Amino acid sequence: MRVAPTSLPLPRLGLGAPRDPLTLACGGHRAPPRLKRTGPDAEVFTALVYACRSGGLLDESIAAHQHAQRLDPALGTSVMHTHFVMNRHEDVIATTGDVKGYVWALSLAALDRGNEALPSLTSNWSLFKAARLHIEGRRSETIDALKDAMQSFGDPEGSYYAARHLAHLGERRVALDALAQSVRGGYTCAAGLERDPWFDAIRSEREFTALAAISRERYESAAAAFRDAGGPRLLR
Repeated sequence: MRVAPTSLPLPRLGLGAPRDPLTLACGGHRAPPRLKRTGPDAEVFTALVYACRSGGLLDESIAAHQHAQRLDPALGTSVMHTHFVMNRHEDVIATTGDVKGYVWALSLAALDRGNEALPSLTSNWSLFKAARLHIEGRRSETIDALKDAMQSFGDPEGSYYAARHLAHLGERRVALDALAQSVRGGYTCAAGLERDPWFDAIRSEREFTALAAISRERYESAAAAFRDAGGPRLLR
C-alpha cells in the first residue's frame, strides 16, 4: 500500500465553502485543468476522506475512501480513523495499512485482542506509548502519556482521541481541556460526542454539553456546505 502524496491541500468544510465539488475537493483552491477534464482522481478522494471526517461527515468519508480505492487500490487513506470514531473496531483493523498505531491498537484492545498489538507498539511517541500502557493496564502511566501528547498535538483529531481516552480513565478536567482544544482546532465529530461510551464520564458536564452543541452546529453547517457544493454528486 502506498501513502497518498501531500501536495494536495486538505479540504475544509463549513460556512463559506466552495460552491462546486471539484474546488471543494481541492481544498478551496482552483481545480487543476486535468481534473476539469477527467474528474477527481484518487488523491482528491483521499483528501476528502479526512476532510469529511473532520466536518463530522462520517458516511461521506467512507464513501470517499471507496472511490479512492476503486481508482487506485494501492493508495492508502485515513479511513481507519473514520471507522474508529464510529466504534467500528473490526473495520479499523481491516483497513489499517503498514503503519499500525494508536487506533489500530485500541481497536484490538476493544476486541480483547490487545496483546496482538504490543509487538508493534515499540515507538515512544506519546499516543503509541499511551496505547501500549493502556493495554498493559498501567492506568496512571497511560494518563501521563496522554497528558504529554496534548502538549505536542498539532492535529485536533489527536486531541479528540486524548479527550475520549482521558474521560474513560476518569480524568474529567483534563479530558474537557483536550476536547476544548480539539473543538477550537476545528475538529467536528458530533456523532462521536453523542454516542461514544468513552465520553460517558463527562457527558453530564456543562462544558461537555456546550462543546457537543458547537460540534452539532458545525456538523450541520458542514453537511449543508457539502451538499450545496455538489459533494453527494461527487461521491455517487
